[in-house]
Amino acid sequence: MSDVEYYVETVSVASESGSQASSEHPVGGGNKPKRLWNAVVPGILAVFTFLLPIFFIPAYDLSTELGKVTLLAVVAFLSFFIWLVARLREGVIALPQTWLLFAIAPIILSALISALLSPSSSISLFGIGSEVHTFWFLFSASIMLFLVATTIRDYRKVLPFFAALFGAFFLVFIFHIVRLFVGPDVFSFGIYISPSASIIGKWNDVAIFSGLIAVLALFALQILSLSRVRKGFLLFTLFAALLLMLAINFGLAWIVFGVFALIALVYSLSFGARGEGRMRIAPLPLLLTVIALLASIFTVQIGERMSTTFSFSNLEARPTWRTTISIINETLADDPLWGVGPNRFSSQWLLHKPDSVTQSFFWNTDFNTGIGFIPTFAVTTGSVGALSWVLFLIVFLASGVRILTRLPTDRMRRFLLLGTYIGTAWLWVFAFFYAPNAAVFTFAFLMTGLFVATLRAEGMIRVFEWRFSDRPQKSFISVLFIIFFCIVSVVGVYIAGQKLSAAIVFQKGQALLARENNLDAAISGTRRAIEISKHDIFYRSLSNLLVADLRRIVATTNTETIDDIRLAFQSVLGEAIGSAQSAIEFDSTNYQNWRTLARIYTALVPLNIQGAYENAVRTYEEARTRNPKNPSLSLEVAQLELARGDIAAAKEHIGAALERKNNYTDALFLLSQIEMSEGKIKEAISSVEIASLINPTDPGIFFRLGFLRYSDSDYRGSISAFEQAILLQPNYANAKYFLGLAYYQTDNAEKALEEFEGIAVTNPNNQEVQAILANLRSGLTPFADLNTPPPEDRDSLPIVE
Repeated sequence: MSDVEYYVETVSVASESGSQASSEHPVGGGNKPKRLWNAVVPGILAVFTFLLPIFFIPAYDLSTELGKVTLLAVVAFLSFFIWLVARLREGVIALPQTWLLFAIAPIILSALISALLSPSSSISLFGIGSEVHTFWFLFSASIMLFLVATTIRDYRKVLPFFAALFGAFFLVFIFHIVRLFVGPDVFSFGIYISPSASIIGKWNDVAIFSGLIAVLALFALQILSLSRVRKGFLLFTLFAALLLMLAINFGLAWIVFGVFALIALVYSLSFGARGEGRMRIAPLPLLLTVIALLASIFTVQIGERMSTTFSFSNLEARPTWRTTISIINETLADDPLWGVGPNRFSSQWLLHKPDSVTQSFFWNTDFNTGIGFIPTFAVTTGSVGALSWVLFLIVFLASGVRILTRLPTDRMRRFLLLGTYIGTAWLWVFAFFYAPNAAVFTFAFLMTGLFVATLRAEGMIRVFEWRFSDRPQKSFISVLFIIFFCIVSVVGVYIAGQKLSAAIVFQKGQALLARENNLDAAISGTRRAIEISKHDIFYRSLSNLLVADLRRIVATTNTETIDDIRLAFQSVLGEAIGSAQSAIEFDSTNYQNWRTLARIYTALVPLNIQGAYENAVRTYEEARTRNPKNPSLSLEVAQLELARGDIAAAKEHIGAALERKNNYTDALFLLSQIEMSEGKIKEAISSVEIASLINPTDPGIFFRLGFLRYSDSDYRGSISAFEQAILLQPNYANAKYFLGLAYYQTDNAEKALEEFEGIAVTNPNNQEVQAILANLRSGLTPFADLNTPPPEDRDSLPIVE
C-alpha cells in the first residue's frame, strides 16, 4: 500500500426516477470506516451555523462582535482538536486537492508576517478580541473553512447547513419585524435599545444576510422540482427576506441582489425548461430584477419613508473608493510589502485622510476600514497581502466557470453545487465592496468551505490521502505535527476565553460606575482586566479612572491628615501616569495613548507641579504627530496654555484649531469665553458680525455670534444668529440647544419645547436634555431642580458633537 494516494469520491444518490447513481470508491484505499469522531465535527459546525447570526452575550453591554468572534474561535479550535484526534485514531489524513484551499494559505501567512512586523504586534495579532481585521480572526475563520471542506464528504451533509441558515434567518426576521412594529423595547435584552440595533451586527449586515437567504431561495425555486408546500415555504422565505431588505434599505444590497436576480434569469433562459424549441422567460427572476432596480433608484425616498414610519435612523459612513485608494498609495510608498499590520488601518487614516473630512460630520471618526474589507488589507498587509486576496478571488471565479461545464443532472445536487457557489459569491462581493461585521464575514469563509465540500462530493476535485499509521518514519513526523496543532487548538480556546474574561470584568466595572457611580469597582475591574489580558484600552481607562480618583482625593472632607491625603494623592498619581505610559508601551502609534498621558500632565499644571507643563507640551506634540489633522488636539493645547495663564498662546492654538476646522464649535465656544473673561464682549460681537458678512455660509461664525449675544442677554439677537447657523447646518445640536433657551427667555416656551424635542431625537442619551424637556412640559423653567451652572458659564458645551 502506498503512503500517498489520490482518488475521486462520489456518493450514491437517488435520481428523480428513483434509480441510484453509481458509487466510486477510493482507488486502492478501500471503504473508509465511518466513526463517531468523524460525525461529530460536521454536527458541531452545523449548530454553529445556526447560532452565529443570533448569538450574543446578554451581560454588561458586551459588544455583539465580541460574542460572535469568541464563538467562532471556540468552535473552530475545539472542532479542529476533535478532527486532529480523529486523524490520530485513523492514521490517515484526507484533504480535498483544490486551489481554493491552497489560495487561503498566502492570505493567512501574509497576515501573520505583517502582524509580527507591525509596530504593535499584539494589536495586529489578537486585538481586544472583537475585531475582524486581526490575524486571530482570519486564522479562526480559515480553520472553519478548512474543517467544513474536509469533514463533509456527502452532499446530503450540506443540507443541514442550509436548514441552519434558513432557521436562523427566521429568528432574525421575527426579532426585527416585531421590534419595528411593536417597538424597540421588545427583545432589547437591555442591549439593543435602538430600533436599528441588531443581533447580527450592523443594521446593513441584516440586509446582507437577508439577501443571502433571498438569493438561495430564488435559485432553489429555479432549480429544484418542488411540492406545492415546499415551493410555498421558499416563496414565503424569499419575500420575508425582501421585506427585511426593504425595511433596512441598504442601496448596495439592492444593486447586488439585482445582479444576482439577473444571473438567475440568465440561468433559467439557458438551463430552464423550453417549449417548442424556444426559451421560456422565468417570471420570478424577471420580477425580482425589476424590484431590485426600482429599489436601487428610489433608495433615498424609501429610506425617508421607512425612517418616518418606524422612527429610526441608520447613519453609517466609510471612506470612499478615492480616499481608500489614496491611503493605499500613501501606505505602500512607505511599507510596500507588508503594510502597517492587520487591524491598524485607523493609524493610516489619521495620517492621510483628506482635509475635506475635517470639515465634515465625521471629522473625529477614526475609521478602522476602507471602502471594503478586502481593499483594507492592501493597507494593513501591503502588496503581498493584497496580491494574496487577488489570487484567491481569481481562483474562486475560475472555479465558478469550471462548474458551469459540469453541472449534475440531479436537481438537488445541482442546486447544492450552484447554491453554495452563488451564496459564497454573494458574501465575497460584500467583503470586497463593504466592510461587514464578524457574522457576515465568517459566513463567507464557511460558505467557501461548503462549496469545496460540494465539489468533493461531486467528484470534481481529487482527494489527497496521507497514510502514516503503518510507517514509523511517516508516523513520527505526522504525529509530531498533529500534536503541535493540538496544542495550537488548546491555546486558541484559552486565548478566546482570556479575551472574553477580560472584557467581562472590565465591562462589569464600567456598568457599576455608570449605574451606581462606584468608582472603586470600576478601578478594580479594570486592574483585573489588565491582569487577565493586557490592552491599551484597559490601560487608558484605568488612567482616566485614577484621574477621577485624584479629584475625589483633593475634594475629600474627612478627618484624614494633610500628610495622608498627600501620600494618597502621590500614590494614585503615580499609578495614573504609569498606566498611561504602559498604554504607550503597548502601542506607541496610537495618539489616544499619548493624549491620555498629556491630559494627566495638563491637570497638574494648575497645581504648579514641576515639569508638568513641559511634559504636557511634549506628549501633546507626540499625539499631534500621529494625528496631525485633528483640531481637538490643538484645542487641548490651548486649554493647557489657559491653565498656565498664557491667553495669547491659547488664542494662537485656538486659531490653529479653527484653521483646520472653521466650524469647530468647541473652539469657538472657548474663544468666546476668553473674550467674555477679558470684558470685551461688545468688541467680540462686532468682530463676529463683520465676519458673518464676509463669510455668510459658515455656521460656526453664526453659532459664535449667537452665543456671544446670548451671553450678553441679547436673546432676540441670538435667536436670529442661531437660526441662521441651523439653516446652514440642520443637525447643529448645540445651536438648537441655545436657540431653545433663547426662545424661552423671550417667553416663547412652545418653540423652546419644539427645539429640545428635536435635540432629543438625535441625542436620546443626553440626560440634561431629557431633564429640560420634562421641566418645559411641566411648565417649569428649563433648569428647575438641575444643580448645574448656566451653560454659558461652563467649561464645555452641553452636547457632544
